[in-house]
Amino acid sequence: MLHKNLYNYSGKSYKGKFKSGDNYITEKDLDGIERVRFVPAPAYLTSDLIEELYYQYNQAIQKAEIDPLLLIPCFALDFLSIHPFSEGNGRMSRVLTLLYKQVWLSSSIEMLIEESKQTYYEALQASSVGWLENEQDYTPFVRYLVGIISRAYENFSERFEIIINRELTPAERVVEELEKSFEPLSRADLENLLPDISQRTIERALAELQTENKIQKVGQGRSTKYQLINEFKS
Repeated sequence: MLHKNLYNYSGKSYKGKFKSGDNYITEKDLDGIERVRFVPAPAYLTSDLIEELYYQYNQAIQKAEIDPLLLIPCFALDFLSIHPFSEGNGRMSRVLTLLYKQVWLSSSIEMLIEESKQTYYEALQASSVGWLENEQDYTPFVRYLVGIISRAYENFSERFEIIINRELTPAERVVEELEKSFEPLSRADLENLLPDISQRTIERALAELQTENKIQKVGQGRSTKYQLINEFKS
């Protein structure tokens, strides 16, 4: 179902269907030469292997002997080693990773993996050796993916600190609210959106912004609302 949704608007005939033939994980070097990184499980084993993967993962979660954050990259490695679809296996592995309630920084994780694609392939290759024989070593891929998740949270924390620590004037906060709104806002709207700023302060901020030609009135009397003047919209 997830794979079908992922390719819902692509027109691909194989969306939501397991691969019908064997596939390979490849990459291109700087000269554009493509080479095989590793060969996934054969197509005829796909259905059984996926069923076993989900069974083993659910069993491990229920036993709660291993931290789920360590099980995630193990699950991802197994999924990628099966490579059950003709296309979209990497994206699907990350979607499944993000379904875990403690991992939700999708855009950051995608970006970090893209930026470290070489290391990603190396870790994937190192951990997938002997996978069909159940002799794989999860360690390289676990270290890589846990490191990516950790960096994603660090990046988020840094961005969050910047946001909460910056000191905006009441006028700047009014501008922020107007920028986020698709429609003009009344003074009452702004008071509801900025409950920590007094009515009098909002009035002064609106007057200041009008004087600076950053906002303009829309309507009159009780119907008066405010919107940014186009040249000041970000």
